[in-house]
This record gives sequence, C-alpha cells and structure tokens, in this order.
Amino acid sequence: MDEIVNLDCGSKQMIITSRTKRAVGILLFTSFIFVTTNCTVSPRISSRGNSLDPNRVEQIKVGVSNREQVVELLGSPSSRALFGKESWYYVAERQEVLAFFAPEVKDRNVIMIQFDNTGTVEAIDKFGLEKAANIVPVNRKTPTVGKEMTVIDQIVGNFNRFRNKNTEKDKK
Repeated sequence: MDEIVNLDCGSKQMIITSRTKRAVGILLFTSFIFVTTNCTVSPRISSRGNSLDPNRVEQIKVGVSNREQVVELLGSPSSRALFGKESWYYVAERQEVLAFFAPEVKDRNVIMIQFDNTGTVEAIDKFGLEKAANIVPVNRKTPTVGKEMTVIDQIVGNFNRFRNKNTEKDKK
C-alpha cells in the first residue's frame, strides 16, 4: 500500500506518494550522474599529426636551408609528393567529438615545403581549413560473377554437394 504524505504549503496542499518519491529519486540520481561525468557538456578533443613550433618553422630560410636542416628542425614529414617537384607536407589537425556525434574538425594546419633539384628549400606555404575540400565518396558496387544465394540456399547446397560425393563413391 502506498504511503501518502500530506504537505501543507501555504494555501496549497500537496500529496506525495512513494511512487513520486521514487521518480524524484531516480531523476536526481541520473541528473547527478550526468553532472559529475560531464558527458553532456564538454567535448573530447583529439590532436593528430605534426604540431610544429612556429619558431622552428621560421628558422627555415628559402634558398638557404636544405633537406637535412629541415629534418633536423621539424622532423620527418607527414607526407611527401609523389609527382612533380619534391614537396614535403607537415599536417596537424584538432578534432572535437561531443557525446555520440560525428567528429568535427576545428583546426587544421598544413605546411608545404618545396625543394629544388639541389635539395635547397624553394618555397614554404601554409594552409588551413579554408583550403580544405569536402570529398564525397562514390557509392557504387563492383559487379561480381556468380549467382546470389540466400543463407538457406547455401545450407541446402552444401548438403547436396556432400550427397553427390557419396553417390560417386558408391558407383566406383
């Protein structure tokens, strides 16, 4: 039997049952968990790539610095160009993820260093998110040879395959 508590709040009267107490308790508990774990407010931040010190990048001089000096100052590049002029790319990215949503890129820095034929720095370029391109993948399927079978067809087909082997052994 529910216990009824009668509260006199001025001119209004409130009746609190054990169910109401239970619901309020559950609500307070879940609110406490969300507030203490902070999962609804603060995003997770992840950094990827080569976050370079701007002072070190400034030490590289066009027409003076060579490959070895660049590696000594900045480390190995994230990527190298395969075609055209020899170019090294240093890429750094910062993403934020809020709860279960897709990650959102907040900051991206790309430093491209081009070298001439002698290995001397020819140009230094810096790019950010303003140069980023949104690439949409093609949603096609590669056609395959054969027939499509359901799970039941596959199971029944296996039984027939074994039965045919047994009948061939009996004929010999």
